[in-house]
Amino acid sequence: MRSAGVACALACGMLACGSDPHEGSDRDTVEVFVPDTFEVSDTRDAPDTRDVLDTLDTADTLDTLDSADALDTLDTADTRDTLDGLDTLDVVDTLDTVDTGPSDPAACPVPSMRSLYPGPIPPFPYGTWPKAEGCIARPHDVIIVLGCPSETNGDPSRCQEKRAEIADQLDEAGWADHLIVTGAAVHNTWVEADALYALLVGRGVKADKIIKEPLARHTDENIYYATRIMQEHGWTSALIVSDDPGHLMMTAICDANCCVDLGHLTVYEWEIVPGLDVKAGHYALIPPATANDPSECPLIAAQIMCLNQADRLACKADFRL
Repeated sequence: MRSAGVACALACGMLACGSDPHEGSDRDTVEVFVPDTFEVSDTRDAPDTRDVLDTLDTADTLDTLDSADALDTLDTADTRDTLDGLDTLDVVDTLDTVDTGPSDPAACPVPSMRSLYPGPIPPFPYGTWPKAEGCIARPHDVIIVLGCPSETNGDPSRCQEKRAEIADQLDEAGWADHLIVTGAAVHNTWVEADALYALLVGRGVKADKIIKEPLARHTDENIYYATRIMQEHGWTSALIVSDDPGHLMMTAICDANCCVDLGHLTVYEWEIVPGLDVKAGHYALIPPATANDPSECPLIAAQIMCLNQADRLACKADFRL
């Protein structure tokens, strides 16, 4: 009974925040081995060392030292001094940052939806998400900004301003070199892609980095049309932006992985500056990403996710655009 109550409460709480704004419209440490300091004494002793010492004074003895041995001694001492000054933690930290994964973040392995959303209810979308790391934390090809409606008078809406802010932060932090703004005129006469484009340019993003996609009316279409642009440019990886984490988790994941099925979407937190992360989706085209497992979709659909699949027009299995 408690699980059912929680599920119902969560459903009521998340359906509003996590839904597409378009819905409801009309359609190791490193060990370095350093040899012990070489012996300064010349080991090439005469047959009788005492006789040699009797015939040579101290200066002569010093003169007979092998100069190469002396240099070796100095070099070894210098090396030991240098090693003693090394911060072992710095060495370890440097090694830890080395990423040996694929160069293309789209080819990086990601957890399955089954492991991320085991049920019976989805994770709280407004809590902490996994942080992008390893090969996923490489710069992506493009940032896709999902559209949402303008105000009825054409002014930018709060969701548009927030999405433009997040996209600008990701761009400024070097997470991608290009942007796609996507969205048609859905609720009114104002094209969403145009509004997002103007906001980004106003924030200082170079206009020639931004591509407008003005046809999409819902999240599945945002992803579908943006994917086609990616394919035209030879891009394989994208960061998907919304102002609402619930929208990304509850809607976009389903639309990308269980409907459009041309790429795979996983959500992460991305570091902008130390201490500041933003939530966004890691979207990888198939290939190089591993194909989606269709058996996972009913599992997440049973968790108050994928609620609008019947109305989608860009689904691979029932394409109606």
